[in-house]
Amino acid sequence: MTDARWPRLRPPSPAPGPTAALLPATDAPVSAAQMSGLRRRLRAAMLAAPTGRTDLPEDAVADAVERLELVIEELTSNGRRHGRAPVRVAVHEADGGWLVSVTDAAPERPPAPAVDRDPAAGGMGLHMVVRLAVAHGWTPTDEDKTVWAVVAPS
Repeated sequence: MTDARWPRLRPPSPAPGPTAALLPATDAPVSAAQMSGLRRRLRAAMLAAPTGRTDLPEDAVADAVERLELVIEELTSNGRRHGRAPVRVAVHEADGGWLVSVTDAAPERPPAPAVDRDPAAGGMGLHMVVRLAVAHGWTPTDEDKTVWAVVAPS
């Protein structure tokens, strides 16, 4: 059964064209060093994007990168913890913001936000993603599932 707070929906279509992929599908970061490298690549891609993101002030880009980092870290962490390898992450421009998608090989395991749990016990990350995103959902196939969220520029 799917939790209504994390609906089973197809993600929006990424913006067309090769420059819309701010972070092409790549293995999800495992270490802090890998996450730092991903942050640097993401920030550089956002600043260089020819599709309109350069119109954002530097502080708005910094804020958007921080929100994207939180969403990426939570969704990849969940993929690694509750899914199966390989876990892959991608960020594309999409209508309304940036589409973060994380794919893992456990289609039978939908995202499961913690319910009736003391926040001190953890497991509240999916709730945070919902608050940071303007849209979110998941889509299973026979082989894998994609958990996704769209983060708006501001």
